[in-house]
Amino acid sequence: MKKKKFFIILFIIVAFIGIFSGLLLVKEKQSLQKEAKISEGVAKGVTQVAIMFRTSPKDSQPKTISGISIRLAYDGKDPNFKIVNSSGAHSNLIYPDSNLTKIQGWTFPVNKVSSQKDKLFIDFAGIYTDISGFSSNDFVTLATIYIKDQSFDQNSLNLTFDLEKSKVMTKEENPKNILSTPDNLYYKIIN
Repeated sequence: MKKKKFFIILFIIVAFIGIFSGLLLVKEKQSLQKEAKISEGVAKGVTQVAIMFRTSPKDSQPKTISGISIRLAYDGKDPNFKIVNSSGAHSNLIYPDSNLTKIQGWTFPVNKVSSQKDKLFIDFAGIYTDISGFSSNDFVTLATIYIKDQSFDQNSLNLTFDLEKSKVMTKEENPKNILSTPDNLYYKIIN
């Protein structure tokens, strides 16, 4: 009888923890989705940087892709340079474009900001799971980075794409990396 009560109590505790954790995860996801949709509500002192891509040049046959991964590096010697959210609060995330998140098939499994020695690294990847692949001859916003720095000069922003870690992979039997900066991948300052 004691074993039965013990297992019932244990089950109730585990169920309560599971429900509580689930609610927190849902709330966090809703918060991130809400932030990703904010574009004009950027706090004062926060610079918005868009990562842009296309799968083919304007007047060429569209290439279909299955995924894109990027690594941006920043010389991290400036202690005032911070990755933030649109409100200016510290964040270790960048935000997938809300137009892409509305297209069924896009998932973004890699999204992190890290530092090693004097460098800041921004890693982000999107996978398009639809069997047909994704294509666009026009530039599309992949994601947005929010930067806060009191001494920031927009003309001197020096983010560099790591061409070994950044890839735009075709949707074909033997995928090829078609990355060619700035022909199909670049960043721009929005504000």
